[in-house]
Amino acid sequence: MTFKTQNSHDVAAQGLEEIVKTEATITDLSNDLVVASEEVGRLASLSEQISKVLEMIKGVAEQARGFAGVADEVRTLVGRT
Repeated sequence: MTFKTQNSHDVAAQGLEEIVKTEATITDLSNDLVVASEEVGRLASLSEQISKVLEMIKGVAEQARGFAGVADEVRTLVGRT
């Protein structure tokens, strides 16, 4: 093999090695994106559940304020008698 031929072969081999590394990196990134996407979906589901709990708490708080209003009225009526 001549020097130029050997040099071309070495450069091609280095290029192939870089392509293989790049492919592995892209595969790793793709896998990471799949995992991240699954986590985002899980977080969205948990967020929805939290929102439902907060709505229930809000409803209970509104009822408690209503009960407090009734209790105030009863106290007022009792105070008048």
